[in-house]
Amino acid sequence: MRRRRLLIFRRPWLLFSLMKVGALGIYGILLHASRLAMTDPTQARYKTLFFAGIGFSLVAIVGSALILKFRGIQWHFPIRGIILATLAGAASATTALGILLAFEAQGTPAVVMTILFTGAQLINAVLALAIDTPQAGGLRWQFLVGFQLVILDICMVTIYRPM
Repeated sequence: MRRRRLLIFRRPWLLFSLMKVGALGIYGILLHASRLAMTDPTQARYKTLFFAGIGFSLVAIVGSALILKFRGIQWHFPIRGIILATLAGAASATTALGILLAFEAQGTPAVVMTILFTGAQLINAVLALAIDTPQAGGLRWQFLVGFQLVILDICMVTIYRPM
């Protein structure tokens, strides 16, 4: 009898996507807990952002350098790629800052992170579709209903958040 491989092993992109889901799933909780643990009510968010940046840098720099080294990649980087990657890093740091500011303004991880993730899905999908527009009839109705559900999710989480 031939064994079937799990779906995540037949589609490595899915495994890596789930790795990101797990990391982002604990991200807000860790930022919030760190901010509270800093015990400095006026500067805690910036101290947290500072160390979150160090953690991000360690993983991004060391991890990618090791992968590049083991793959024998040439150390040549096109300017356009450098600029876009730097903007992506700045967007990531802006996300962390925005989350910390939302927590400081009495937002809770359950509400802030839900709005962040659903809103980010919507923005990502709209921008991706604008950049790579599907052919006529390429958007199925289920996809459009998903958009509406994301918007509904943001509204419901905001209106009916835990008190």
